Amino acid sequence: MEDDDLVAGRISSEISSFGAKRVALQFPDGLLPSVWDVQSALKRRIGDDVELFVLADTSYGDCCVDEVAAEHVSCDLVVHFGHACLSPTRTLPVMYVPEKSIEKVDYSLLEGLVSKIRDSEPQAVVVVVPELRYFGQVRDFTAAVVASPSVELNKIVKHHESLGFGKFGRYVIPETASAPKEGRLAFIWVGSADSRTLRSVAVSLSAHLVHVFDPEAPDADHSVAVGRVITQRFAVVEKARHAHRYGIVAGTLSVSGQSQAIARCQKVIEKAERRSYTICVGKPTLEKLRNFPEIEVFIVIACPENSLLSPKGFDRAVITPMELIVALTDDDHLDPLQYSADFNLAFSENLKLEDEAEESREGTTSTDVSNRGDWSVQDVRGQGSAAAELQRRSYVGMEYRTPEDAPTKARKGKSGIAAQYSDESDRLDW
Repeated sequence: MEDDDLVAGRISSEISSFGAKRVALQFPDGLLPSVWDVQSALKRRIGDDVELFVLADTSYGDCCVDEVAAEHVSCDLVVHFGHACLSPTRTLPVMYVPEKSIEKVDYSLLEGLVSKIRDSEPQAVVVVVPELRYFGQVRDFTAAVVASPSVELNKIVKHHESLGFGKFGRYVIPETASAPKEGRLAFIWVGSADSRTLRSVAVSLSAHLVHVFDPEAPDADHSVAVGRVITQRFAVVEKARHAHRYGIVAGTLSVSGQSQAIARCQKVIEKAERRSYTICVGKPTLEKLRNFPEIEVFIVIACPENSLLSPKGFDRAVITPMELIVALTDDDHLDPLQYSADFNLAFSENLKLEDEAEESREGTTSTDVSNRGDWSVQDVRGQGSAAAELQRRSYVGMEYRTPEDAPTKARKGKSGIAAQYSDESDRLDW
């Protein structure tokens, strides 16, 4: 990060002008060593009038604002440190503080890449898309059009809708970058070749040229294997086309439009006469999803950077809402080669719910369950498929016995090491 005092001064000024009284400081794992210095520097400036809360180990991706955790302590502002997907939040205002890049961008090498692209594609309009930590260095780059983040960094952003060119994340391309009919856009990604943002950018813009300029290895030849990724996405779409049970995984609870996206996925699956179940497991992993062996395909509702999960990490198909639409509808204007990983942009006008009021009606979705007296699970609509599958399992969860398992007061446990606890003086010495 930048100098802690400089960052603290910038943040304290924004907090004072905004009038926030309870502020959440969200740090990714890689920046946790800076927590104490940043918090101490902030406290020296804002005093005791503002309460600070540190958020770490987020329930979902580090790139998303953890509104749920912030609301647990009634915060009225979130300061998000490090890399961010810039997805629109539901209610809380947020201030994005990107990590400062260690490496300097070599303008001469970047200009050389721009010239090379123009020599091979004279009609192409070159657009530089910087990783957030490099935006401050390339914003004044004049040899090509520079796409800027859809929100202003280091400033408080109220609940917003992204203004970005949504096909490749939260960036805005100036109107001057309108490609001629004979040509196309050529994108230069300035940042890490292993970035999750790059994966979303490359796949969403497979119809355009995408080049990589990594300031940490500017001389290396980085290629984007878009064809391989697209082939993998076609494979999971085919699996989804023939499935009968779908699990809708809530991969975020903070991005605006998440609940509407879940409802629309349910509607698409219902129209195809299939079954859907909504699951909330935090960050999707192989181990977590294996707890639902009856589910054939999982649809992840998450930010664009956490939606495109590699098929190699799972033994079931894991797809995006756009891929669900391609698999289960005959919407012929949807091109699977040019889709968005943003679930807010995945649904076309003719796929909107016929009656949006249905989303808020209580007890009407096919995933609602109720507890009966014998602790078994019953489907509210009486279809019973989930309960039947659960009863067929050899293990259905921990058995709760009353009154044997009634809550008791906490007791002091053992201390010491497993070889010999402090109260085991007569234990054999091996």
